[in-house]
Amino acid sequence: MQEFNPHIHGVLADGVFEQDALKKLFEHQLLEILRDNAVITETLIAQLGSWKHSGFSAWLGPEIQPEDSEARLFISGYVNKAQLKLSKIEITADDTLFEDD
Repeated sequence: MQEFNPHIHGVLADGVFEQDALKKLFEHQLLEILRDNAVITETLIAQLGSWKHSGFSAWLGPEIQPEDSEARLFISGYVNKAQLKLSKIEITADDTLFEDD
C-alpha cells in the first residue's frame, strides 16, 4: 500500500491566490475532513498549528503565456487526467475505501 499523499492540482489565473493562502486553505480543508472522519483529533490539529513547519506546502509553477501553445497543451492534459482509477477502488463491508495498486 502506498503512503497517503493528499494533494491538488489546478490552473489558476495569476493573482487569484497567494501561495501561503492556498496552502492554508488546503491544510484547513484536509484537516477538517480527517477530523470529521475521526482520523485525527482537535488536539493534533492544534499541535500541527503550533509548529513552524506543519508539513504542508504549496508550489506555484511558472506563468504560462497565452502564446505558449505547447505549455497550454501540456498543462491542460495534465489537469484533465483522472484523479482516481475507478477500477482500482474497492468499498469494503465497513464502508472503508481502499485503492488497489
